[in-house]
Amino acid sequence: MANSEWNDRLRRCRSEARRVMPDASAELVDEVAAHLAERWTQSIAGGSSDTEAEAAMRSDLARWQGAKGAHRQPAWRRACTGWAAELRQTARGLGVRPLYTVSMAALTALGVGAVTAAFAVAYGLLWRPLPYPDGDRLAVLWQVERGETTQISYPDYADLTAGALFDGATAIASGRGSLRVGDRIERVNAIFIEPRGLELFGVSPALGRALVADDRGRPNVMISHRLWTSQFGGDPALVGRTIWLSGDLLTVVGVVRAGVDVELPVGRVFKIEQNDIWQIFDSTEMSATRRDISTYEAIVRLPKGRSIDAAQADVDAIGRRLAETYAATNANRSFRLAALHDEMVAAVVTPLRLAGVAAVLTLAIALANAIALAGIRLSDRRRELALRAALGAGGFRLRRQLLTEHALTVGIGAAIGVWLAAAAVTALAGSRALALPRPDAIRIDAPVVLLATIVAAAIVVALMALPSRAGAGLVRIGAGDRATAAGRRSRRWLVAGELALAMTMATAGALLAMSFGRLMAVDPGFRASGVVNARVSAYAERHAGLPQVRTFFDRVSTSIAALPGIQAVAAGSSLPLSGQTTGTGVLAEGQTPSATRQSAGWQFVTPGYFAALGMPLRDGRDFSADDVARGGHVTVLNESLARALFPNGGAVGRRVAAGDGDRTGDWHEVIGVVADVRHLALGAAPQPRMYDLFGEHWGRTLFVVARTGVANPAAMIEPIRRATAAVDPEAPLFEAATLDELVQRSAAPQRLSATVAIGLAAMALFLALAGVYAVTAASVVDRAREIGIRAALGASPRDLLRGVLREGLTTAANGAVVGVAGASLAGRLVSAQMYDARSGDASVVIAGAAIAVILVGIAATLPSAMRAAAADPLAVIKEN
Repeated sequence: MANSEWNDRLRRCRSEARRVMPDASAELVDEVAAHLAERWTQSIAGGSSDTEAEAAMRSDLARWQGAKGAHRQPAWRRACTGWAAELRQTARGLGVRPLYTVSMAALTALGVGAVTAAFAVAYGLLWRPLPYPDGDRLAVLWQVERGETTQISYPDYADLTAGALFDGATAIASGRGSLRVGDRIERVNAIFIEPRGLELFGVSPALGRALVADDRGRPNVMISHRLWTSQFGGDPALVGRTIWLSGDLLTVVGVVRAGVDVELPVGRVFKIEQNDIWQIFDSTEMSATRRDISTYEAIVRLPKGRSIDAAQADVDAIGRRLAETYAATNANRSFRLAALHDEMVAAVVTPLRLAGVAAVLTLAIALANAIALAGIRLSDRRRELALRAALGAGGFRLRRQLLTEHALTVGIGAAIGVWLAAAAVTALAGSRALALPRPDAIRIDAPVVLLATIVAAAIVVALMALPSRAGAGLVRIGAGDRATAAGRRSRRWLVAGELALAMTMATAGALLAMSFGRLMAVDPGFRASGVVNARVSAYAERHAGLPQVRTFFDRVSTSIAALPGIQAVAAGSSLPLSGQTTGTGVLAEGQTPSATRQSAGWQFVTPGYFAALGMPLRDGRDFSADDVARGGHVTVLNESLARALFPNGGAVGRRVAAGDGDRTGDWHEVIGVVADVRHLALGAAPQPRMYDLFGEHWGRTLFVVARTGVANPAAMIEPIRRATAAVDPEAPLFEAATLDELVQRSAAPQRLSATVAIGLAAMALFLALAGVYAVTAASVVDRAREIGIRAALGASPRDLLRGVLREGLTTAANGAVVGVAGASLAGRLVSAQMYDARSGDASVVIAGAAIAVILVGIAATLPSAMRAAAADPLAVIKEN
């Protein structure tokens, strides 16, 4: 529309507004007139006829006229007048500029989404209270022996909690069982807890009654609400009936209230969770009477007002007395109290902190891009803003329009960001590979949405604070002026800051990826590739005693070994990285009975176990089938235990005793020494370990391991299941997996750190690339006339190309120089958390990140440089 036509339209609208609002202020009349004129213009632009445009304009005017007394309203009410109409107009205007709208919304979505997802996970895990009564007073009582933190023995637990030191305490054991429901066998988790433990965790019945002390030793159980509804259809008649679990008949006395469960840490990798069968802990069982067997969780509740440090001092005093009284088992043993909440999330604290910092940096990069984009948009609209100012639009109206545009685009982007965050949080919480603790606590709820809203509002404020000043300057300059060189320099430094932040994140991501790679490359002491494992049970109703159980596992091994592709089969009571571990004290023959016993892991295995797992023998021999028949017990030690007991070598042929075997005459002849394995975790150093022979020691549930020669070992799980069923159709086979899966699960915390850091670093580099591209493209547009004149005066396309590339390279180089400081700080922080960190890691990665940033800058500048070099100088000068 020509200026004269616009001015005429504005005068007519002002007259009409004055007519219907005779008492209104001049400023209000001008705002109404400007709105009516814009409404008429928008209607014509949308394809309406003059008559339709007039009708739309007069409809708005009628609404203004109907709002009697509006012009006499307070200032804050007058400021809001017309905002709804302006919002509709802005929405239509954003549709006319889809690229800007989509870009701004996408930047907001990425920034808000990253921060919201990181906060949702961090808030759920680190700050959301435990769902137990007085959860902030609950603590774990660990045993510490030779610097290694483990579960506790029941006699030690009983001594430590016998007095009034704690307000409540419970010992807990856990396991898994096979539940028969109709003709199906379901694998379920079982927890054995003392009656006072039910009160500690707020366990109450939704149906029936709670377990009591009289249920100890009796086949009475409570079942979870989850199991009751999923497997028994929520049948209220189930209470009082019996269920079949792992060969035993148990009476259901109650159903646990919905939403109640206990999640407890077992070391830093494994945990007790999803408990379906609840039973009273039996302290008369053999393992609970021995101080050398440390296999129980101990949870205590501190008295009100008493700190962990104060309670720890009392625990230390009791621990010293136990060390004097029971020197054979406790001489090198102490005990440590730690808040239950802290122990549950200990493995993910560092990854979450890194993710939080990376998310904030991602937001900063996205915000810098948004500010640069808003500034470029204002530069493009300088003619429009100057014309509106000349026609009477006040500063308030211009600022309100900018605020409306920013609020609308940022609001859309924030909504998308929260949706993306919700999807990411759901994926993270449900990921079996990441194995996050307390997954039920990770969700998008009111505190998370509030943070997203605050972040979105902060983005709007930032966009109003910086670009609006630039916009006001453009209005004052006039319609024909270009953006100043100072403005271009400001945008370049803004993008240089983006590149510096991206370089910092790239450094952290690369170091964490390097750490994860080294962890996965560590030698665990066995060959995981090609090994399939599963747990198999021989229940008493079908396999009465040791002879029958031995026969069953011999037949299972033979049946599996006959499968095509199977190279070796064996079984054991435990498996590396499986979370199953039992400890004991070991004494070498010749040592005095009062001597300090060497703590060691303990398990029993069948002949061929070491070969099936790929564990090389260092000395002596493996077990054989004849070892059970001949008199005396035999054992195999790992290298660490052999060195500890026999530092001068020659372990083979010597005798050792486990537990109190020296008192009972149960001496084991050492027939072999096997390589160390990383049993607890891939990143944990190998510990002393003792292997006894299945048959001399035994149990009804074993890990069966089969080494295969097929390309996809997981494909052998079903044939192994069928081979087991061929021996006993009712024998459950559960927890089937490849050994590689156990290795991957052991590295879950490190994988979380690397995955989050690499993902956010890649996003940061992409955003930085987009920022360099946008700023360079805008700079080329701003300098179009200058570039055209230079071309007309003889500058070659190569010179023009080189000039624009130089600008982009300078911006990238500045970003890399500034980024060295941030990358160095990130390197120091991350290196402290790395597995197998080395002195030169950070320097190499920082250099690589700097090169990557410079290459990103060049790649983002190249398209604009090529357009500048190919431009027609005469056409450019004419257009500008």
